[in-house]
Amino acid sequence: MIKDILVCLEGSPSSAAATRTAIEIARERHAALVGMAIVDEPDIRTAGPGSIGGSSFKHQRDKALLADARAQAAEWLVQFEQRCRSEGVVCARA
Repeated sequence: MIKDILVCLEGSPSSAAATRTAIEIARERHAALVGMAIVDEPDIRTAGPGSIGGSSFKHQRDKALLADARAQAAEWLVQFEQRCRSEGVVCARA
């Protein structure tokens, strides 16, 4: 018996298809959906070659990239919740 279904949210067409499928299954099985959007901070902050004085620029760039990634992840979660509610499926965020 399926009680909970986890869906990865990352803004791609395959993520949208997975969400559609999960909603159908959740409705049929009376299961709850959990949407998870992951911000890969270690990958964003990974070290790379740079010039002298470039580390200051990289720090600011990493900070901006992380803020953008977090904002996008939050938007995907909001859209997921709205979709689940409109379909009458119980959902949560992770």
